Amino acid sequence: TGRKRLMQTVFAVISKSNSPKCISCGCDDKRLLEINHKAGGGGKEFHEAKNPMSVYRDIAALRRHVDDLELLCRVCNAKHYLEMKYGKLPIEVKWNGT
Repeated sequence: TGRKRLMQTVFAVISKSNSPKCISCGCDDKRLLEINHKAGGGGKEFHEAKNPMSVYRDIAALRRHVDDLELLCRVCNAKHYLEMKYGKLPIEVKWNGT
């Protein structure tokens, strides 16, 4: 689908690789990867956009810089959120692959 191709392009731009993976645990299952705003604020950016998909299109078209973005799997992204809120946690995420 068009959305799937767009996300593949976005992941490639952010990861600077055609084989994107979570920068924390190494998960390479594209179904589980998410864009993470390193300093937080992702919800605000998507909420303020005219259309949330426009954020993805801007990344794919290189109209939006990605220095503040990284790819994390859903689990590592949740851990990042919790650590921003509560500080460093005694949790380790390990990707065993498939």
